[in-house]
Amino acid sequence: MKTAVLASLLLLQADEPQIASAILDGAVRSIAGYNGRNELKPIGDEAFLKRIFKDLVDGTPSAEEIKAFVADADPRKRAAKIDQLVADARFDDFWARRFTQVFFSDPEKFRIEITVPPWGMDVRAVKAFERWMRGQFQKDAAWTDIVSQMLVARGSLETVPEMAYVLSFNGVKGLAAEFPKGVSRHFLGIRLSCAECHDHPFDKWRVEDYYGLSSFVIRQKVTMVNDVPQIKYGDAGEAMMPALDGRKDADVKMARGGAASPNFLFGGQAGRDEDRMTALAAFMSNKANTQVPRALANRVWGWLFGYGVVHPVDDFNLKNKAASPALMQALTTDTIDHKYSLKRLVRVICNTNAYQMPTPEEAPDAMSFRHQVGGRIARGRYYPVTSKAPEIPLRFEAPASWTRMNSSGPKALYVVPGKTDPLRRVELTLHTGKRDKDFVEVHCGNFVKPKKNTQVLQGKGSVTLSEISGMNTCIQGSDGPVDYTILAAVVEPPEGAYTFKFEGPTALVNEWREEFLTLLKGAGK
Repeated sequence: MKTAVLASLLLLQADEPQIASAILDGAVRSIAGYNGRNELKPIGDEAFLKRIFKDLVDGTPSAEEIKAFVADADPRKRAAKIDQLVADARFDDFWARRFTQVFFSDPEKFRIEITVPPWGMDVRAVKAFERWMRGQFQKDAAWTDIVSQMLVARGSLETVPEMAYVLSFNGVKGLAAEFPKGVSRHFLGIRLSCAECHDHPFDKWRVEDYYGLSSFVIRQKVTMVNDVPQIKYGDAGEAMMPALDGRKDADVKMARGGAASPNFLFGGQAGRDEDRMTALAAFMSNKANTQVPRALANRVWGWLFGYGVVHPVDDFNLKNKAASPALMQALTTDTIDHKYSLKRLVRVICNTNAYQMPTPEEAPDAMSFRHQVGGRIARGRYYPVTSKAPEIPLRFEAPASWTRMNSSGPKALYVVPGKTDPLRRVELTLHTGKRDKDFVEVHCGNFVKPKKNTQVLQGKGSVTLSEISGMNTCIQGSDGPVDYTILAAVVEPPEGAYTFKFEGPTALVNEWREEFLTLLKGAGK
């Protein structure tokens, strides 16, 4: 009896990653609108082998490997192949390169700004960092340990290659200015740049949060010794918030100046005499902080599926919800429970049926995570209206390529694809009443020196067109300021008033400007 129980426990332990994968599959099927009846069987052995080689080691299986894998009758061969590739040295190379590109963008353009002429070891520094990262993956180091080492690295860049991460923020503005943006995106999946000058307009982060994160790095001192960058810790210096003027009735609060305390976004404050970067590393790696494993799991899922559970993968915010909270939680919990192992995470994800399903290109009418979430993202998280869509109270002609979507707020919503790049889009919404001033003025605080214009158009009814354009610092999903335009037009037929809002990147709005003006002139009862 004891032998049978022990055997069962050993079998359960052996299959444990598959059990975790099954939990993820169940969570995928909980996604709103997911139709499990349209699921197909996983892709064939040859297609699976090619996919797993590409995703795990950036390679292609040989003809002999394909033939042997297809002929293998072992029902566990896929799990075994995943294990084999995760243990392959090519895995460490490829994934180290992936993360290095996240941290340094284009390594060939990476520069460490210092107070002496260029010293020519920038690219070598990134390559050395990549080799260091590869070594971390080879020994399957916990992700929290990797993050901690990158944050607390000090000494000479020649002997401490992980120091290149913090040095990468030492640009013209200095470490304290750029560090909060990078470290929050890379390790927490949060775009904090909006809070640099005012409270975040569509998330909970305040100016104090941005500069609180800056306060951790403010005492890291970059110097040059024998033409090699060094980092050492200083015991003085505070991050100072700028003092900016803003409208009193604005929805967000501008920075009001003063020193910022070294507070971590998810709780924790460094003591007055505490080594602040060591404190930050401790806050990041604390088991109570689930955002670090959440961001890691989401980024890895995004690499393997093409779309994150939260997408974009580095844009967790109050408006950008997970496609499946249950899936996001299951991934996070498993990552924490298994010592923040990247290799474990990859194994579990690749063993899911969800990962092994046909792609929309392979089976357009099937159902999978890629079909459901990828399609939703392609539509901007909207769904085309059905034949029973609510009637539009104002008559107008929209170009054939403008797709009407479901909407809960406006009377009508259209997604307008770019003429030169259909994957980029602008939006047109229709609202009742005169709301042009609301739509224009409420966004003024987000624009840098905005241009404003108002004109009257001749049409079926009275048409007043208001426009605001310029660099907008707070566009959801963007990485920094966007050249943005909002056209708000009030159409007043004999009865009532209606407001159109046409908005998006300026170049795309201008592509359709004439068609929009034609629509306004022809709108009526």
